Amino acid sequence: MAGRYSFNSILDYLNDANYENIYDRLCLTPGHDVDASKTIMRHQLYNFQFPHDYMFENGEITNYDAIVKRFDEKIANFRNVLRNERMVIFLGYTCDVRSLRIKEMLGWMQKNMIRFHLVLFSYNDDKAQPLCNVESKNLSIIRMGERVWYWSTTQEKKEEIKRDHYRRFIQSLDEKNIVHDFPHPDEIFNG
Repeated sequence: MAGRYSFNSILDYLNDANYENIYDRLCLTPGHDVDASKTIMRHQLYNFQFPHDYMFENGEITNYDAIVKRFDEKIANFRNVLRNERMVIFLGYTCDVRSLRIKEMLGWMQKNMIRFHLVLFSYNDDKAQPLCNVESKNLSIIRMGERVWYWSTTQEKKEEIKRDHYRRFIQSLDEKNIVHDFPHPDEIFNG
């Protein structure tokens, strides 16, 4: 489901291990988006926000059964991922790597997954400071430049951002000697 899920809140959700709580009516409250232009659903336990998918009438969710069905499918898929022997790669974006509970997340993954790698794209501009004090063969942190608001830029800039992210993603996997099936960036962007 499209939404806003902070890294530390995802970790809380995973540690809870009751994945069906994500659609518990008692934890869902409607609110307004930052610009107050539309109603969004907020999850009280995990601080998740869902700006799409939920439909309301008279303050009630009118498509709750469809939401539950979609989440149940995603939860079943996630449980299959946990048992998968192939490499599972998780991606995240942040402006503050130091605030993330990375060591705890890697610990959760170590206990619950067979093969995994965590890739974080950081927009932390303080190049004098190390981004993270966690060293792991299962972690790549990619320091990006200035944060660009993707959805409010030109199509040409969007293509440039995609190319840069993908190249750096592949480079980070190669640096950690992770065998993968992703195509080389030149196959995608020069073809």
